[in-house]
Amino acid sequence: MATVRRLTLVDAGGTSTDPSWDDVTRHHDAGRTLWLDVQAPHADDVDRLGEQFGFHRLALDDSRHFSQRARLVLYDDHAFVVAFAATADPERERIEVHAYYRPGVVVTVHRDPCPAIDEWLDRGFEHEFDAPGLFLLYRLLDALAASFPPVLDDIDERLVELEDAVLDDPQPDQMGELSAIKRRLSHLRRAVIPGRDTLGGGTSLAIEELPGMTDEARRYFRDLYDHLVHVAEQLDSEREHAASVMDVYLTTVNNRQNDVMKQLTAVSTFFLPLMFVTGFFGMNFPWMIRHLGGWVPFVALGVGLQVVSVVAVLELLRRRGWF
Repeated sequence: MATVRRLTLVDAGGTSTDPSWDDVTRHHDAGRTLWLDVQAPHADDVDRLGEQFGFHRLALDDSRHFSQRARLVLYDDHAFVVAFAATADPERERIEVHAYYRPGVVVTVHRDPCPAIDEWLDRGFEHEFDAPGLFLLYRLLDALAASFPPVLDDIDERLVELEDAVLDDPQPDQMGELSAIKRRLSHLRRAVIPGRDTLGGGTSLAIEELPGMTDEARRYFRDLYDHLVHVAEQLDSEREHAASVMDVYLTTVNNRQNDVMKQLTAVSTFFLPLMFVTGFFGMNFPWMIRHLGGWVPFVALGVGLQVVSVVAVLELLRRRGWF
């Protein structure tokens, strides 16, 4: 199902859903700090962003095509940020969000519905409009980063369940699910690590040079950096957890295969002396035919040797600890 186009305009006066571009122009011309969220934009929506706010065409081209890596690019009087949000849907894995920032203006563009942004809209706003857009940008990036821990917690719980299931009864489909989880974690990591390195809350030159940066805003971005560091560490921890569960699966399967081989070896060992005895007495040597007859040789040699062989093999396997 195609995502429905949606525009949301927010300023200190409230929230407006699906405003016209004339409404956006009036709010912008009024000089108040505003946030415009564009979901599933049409091609002309991106053009209007360039016309209305004067964003650089290289950044606008990225918003036409998406599939970008997390980064921050500074232009003359504005910045372009690519960030990601995690989603509980394994099919989507992550949501790419493009954010444009200029003092007094924050614009976000994303193709898919972003629960992190929707939840932020539902909660409302506190003092995000007190500073010229920097707190809006911080809140946006922090909301996107906050979408990762719940997803990682769900993955961790599933890994614990898989580990218990593997120890109980390993199945081939468990290996397939583990591989899918590792692949998903790798995709999430590629979204977080560049964002941590690029948006390093006051530790990178790009953040320090954001238009309108203040000491107070710098503290908030450093808090965002700490948040992203924690998410990155949690991601690495979950990747190690997934790898350890895979090792448990392979070890358990190998141990079961060893048990099966041991059982087959024991069965073969039982039949080896029996096959020798029956093979030896099954040969038609004239001497054996003339001298061995009656029930005593039959019981002593035909049955007794086989019973003795079985008992000897059982004792040998018991001494070796196979029983």
